[in-house]
Amino acid sequence: MEMNDKEDIEKLKELMETLNDTIPELISGVIEAVYNADNNEDLAKNTTKFYKELINVGMEKEQAYELTREYLKGRDVGSLVREVLI
Repeated sequence: MEMNDKEDIEKLKELMETLNDTIPELISGVIEAVYNADNNEDLAKNTTKFYKELINVGMEKEQAYELTREYLKGRDVGSLVREVLI
Protein backbone atom coordinates (compact mmCIF):
# COMPACT_ATOMS: atom_id res chain seq x y z
CA MET A 1 0.00 0.00 0.00
CA GLU A 2 1.29 3.45 -0.86
CA MET A 3 1.46 6.29 1.62
CA ASN A 4 -1.41 8.13 -0.11
CA ASP A 5 -3.61 5.06 0.21
CA LYS A 6 -2.95 4.90 3.95
CA GLU A 7 -3.66 8.62 4.31
CA ASP A 8 -6.89 8.27 2.31
CA ILE A 9 -7.99 5.33 4.45
CA GLU A 10 -7.26 7.29 7.62
CA LYS A 11 -9.20 10.32 6.32
CA LEU A 12 -12.13 8.07 5.41
CA LYS A 13 -12.03 6.52 8.88
CA GLU A 14 -12.11 9.98 10.47
CA LEU A 15 -15.00 11.03 8.23
CA MET A 16 -16.99 7.91 9.12
CA GLU A 17 -16.42 8.52 12.84
CA THR A 18 -17.57 12.13 12.46
CA LEU A 19 -20.68 11.04 10.57
CA ASN A 20 -21.36 8.38 13.19
CA ASP A 21 -21.32 11.08 15.88
CA THR A 22 -23.19 13.75 13.91
CA ILE A 23 -26.02 11.98 12.07
CA PRO A 24 -27.83 10.58 15.12
CA GLU A 25 -27.89 14.06 16.68
CA LEU A 26 -29.22 15.53 13.44
CA ILE A 27 -31.96 12.93 13.19
CA SER A 28 -32.93 13.44 16.84
CA GLY A 29 -33.20 17.18 16.25
CA VAL A 30 -35.45 16.68 13.23
CA ILE A 31 -37.68 14.23 15.08
CA GLU A 32 -37.97 16.60 18.02
CA ALA A 33 -38.94 19.45 15.69
CA VAL A 34 -41.58 17.33 13.97
CA TYR A 35 -43.19 16.03 17.15
CA ASN A 36 -42.83 19.11 19.37
CA ALA A 37 -46.31 19.88 20.74
CA ASP A 38 -45.75 23.65 20.73
CA ASN A 39 -44.63 23.62 17.10
CA ASN A 40 -47.63 21.50 16.12
CA GLU A 41 -50.02 23.80 17.98
CA ASP A 42 -48.54 26.86 16.26
CA LEU A 43 -48.76 25.11 12.91
CA ALA A 44 -52.43 24.29 13.49
CA LYS A 45 -53.22 27.89 14.47
CA ASN A 46 -51.35 29.34 11.50
CA THR A 47 -52.98 26.91 9.09
CA THR A 48 -56.45 27.75 10.41
CA LYS A 49 -55.70 31.46 10.15
CA PHE A 50 -54.45 31.00 6.58
CA TYR A 51 -57.64 29.16 5.56
CA LYS A 52 -59.94 31.71 7.23
CA GLU A 53 -58.15 34.61 5.55
CA LEU A 54 -58.64 32.99 2.14
CA ILE A 55 -62.34 32.54 2.83
CA ASN A 56 -62.65 36.12 4.15
CA VAL A 57 -61.29 37.59 0.91
CA GLY A 58 -63.97 35.72 -1.04
CA MET A 59 -62.22 32.57 -2.20
CA GLU A 60 -64.38 29.50 -2.69
CA LYS A 61 -64.04 26.87 0.02
CA GLU A 62 -62.72 24.18 -2.32
CA GLN A 63 -59.99 26.44 -3.66
CA ALA A 64 -59.12 27.69 -0.16
CA TYR A 65 -58.92 24.09 1.02
CA GLU A 66 -56.49 23.12 -1.77
CA LEU A 67 -54.28 26.15 -1.14
CA THR A 68 -54.32 25.40 2.58
CA ARG A 69 -53.24 21.83 1.88
CA GLU A 70 -50.29 23.14 -0.14
CA TYR A 71 -49.50 25.64 2.62
CA LEU A 72 -49.49 22.85 5.20
CA LYS A 73 -47.48 20.49 2.99
CA GLY A 74 -44.78 23.16 2.67
CA ARG A 75 -44.45 23.29 6.44
CA ASP A 76 -44.35 19.55 7.04
CA VAL A 77 -40.79 18.94 8.22
CA GLY A 78 -41.15 15.18 7.83
CA SER A 79 -42.06 15.49 4.17
CA LEU A 80 -39.22 17.89 3.54
CA VAL A 81 -36.73 15.51 5.14
CA ARG A 82 -38.06 12.59 3.07
CA GLU A 83 -37.70 14.66 -0.12
CA VAL A 84 -34.11 15.56 0.73
CA LEU A 85 -33.15 11.99 1.59
CA ILE A 86 -34.81 10.35 -1.42
